Amino acid sequence: MPLSFCSISTFRESLQQLCKKEKAGYQGCKNDICSFFKDHPFDEIWEMKTLLKDMNNLRLIKLRLKNSSQNLSAADGYRLVICCNRKYQTIAFLNIFPKRGKLGRLDQTTEEYKNQLETYLSALKTHDLIFHDIRKELHTVQA
Repeated sequence: MPLSFCSISTFRESLQQLCKKEKAGYQGCKNDICSFFKDHPFDEIWEMKTLLKDMNNLRLIKLRLKNSSQNLSAADGYRLVICCNRKYQTIAFLNIFPKRGKLGRLDQTTEEYKNQLETYLSALKTHDLIFHDIRKELHTVQA
């Protein structure tokens, strides 16, 4: 089964906010996400150390990504919250936020993580996830 990428509304809204203004230094966000996932197979992502929650075939993980627009390393760049679904070989993008810059923040609250996971599980049941092509800067694709 090929690896697929999908998202919930929280991620899409955050991404739109980041890419909105070029002067903010986040314009390369989509490319940074795509570059990261082109280099990492599913099993490697599944085993990443920033595990937030493990639920059999699902894992909630927070990744560090570089911000190439501001020339920041992964430690100072973006935080990408994902849910790995082993059953479907799917990576779901739940949220993204920068650590530095105008929209920077250090972390999310426990409640935000919980809400994003609940949104994902609901969208999974109702088939409301939006799928993306990481080879084409996260363009929407038909599932």
